[in-house]
Amino acid sequence: MIGINLSLWSAALSKGGYSPIAALGAKLFEYWDADRADTITQSGGLVSQWVGLKKGTAVAQVGVPSRPTYSASGFKGRPAVYFDGIDDGLYTTIGAGYFPDGTQPCEMYVLVDNTAPGTDATQRTAFYYGDGANGDRRLRRAQGAGNVSRGQCAAGSGSGVFSVLDNTVDLTGRHVIRGRFTANTAFVSVDSSSEAQFAVIPATTITRVAIGGLFTTAQQFQGGIAAALITSPLTAQERSALEAWLNARR
Repeated sequence: MIGINLSLWSAALSKGGYSPIAALGAKLFEYWDADRADTITQSGGLVSQWVGLKKGTAVAQVGVPSRPTYSASGFKGRPAVYFDGIDDGLYTTIGAGYFPDGTQPCEMYVLVDNTAPGTDATQRTAFYYGDGANGDRRLRRAQGAGNVSRGQCAAGSGSGVFSVLDNTVDLTGRHVIRGRFTANTAFVSVDSSSEAQFAVIPATTITRVAIGGLFTTAQQFQGGIAAALITSPLTAQERSALEAWLNARR
């Protein structure tokens, strides 16, 4: 954890705008935001660490060639961390119970700038936590019918990974992907679109969390990530306020 005055920052935002920390309170498990330059460690534009604003969870990259790039204004004039789609990624190990595991419900949000073309058949993970195999929860970009980039939610059941596409929004450019997980169903939405869903009983085993890809150099995200959040189940009003704030940034 690094020195971050959360109370002052949250109070200031509450007076002049939305703050996930102030609005969601104990429902917010963790939250990374590129707007907070003091949470990002970078040298020459290469990012070695990004620290969460709630728990101080630091996702990092030791290998210099695999460090993503910090852009102060590349995301609609605002900051974001950009990943090359090859080997860039930020990771850390965590333990059981750090985030909702097993069949415990949660919601995941990620604000992205997807630069992978629709012709790219690779599933590109923007945000995930779990075991990196059949026991995790993922938000990613995938190829849909007609070579269109789509937002996708995936969950591991212990014996496999099951996923569903949002088929309403072309994910090219800046978008908000939401994944909502219950004890027997997972839902995906892009830019507050109607949810698509699939039946799965999550068997989430927590060993790691990552932004920009998996722990291996597979499914690496291509493009920018400006914010990522994990919450417990939100009310419709809480979800609407959070997504309005995220959508205004894209």
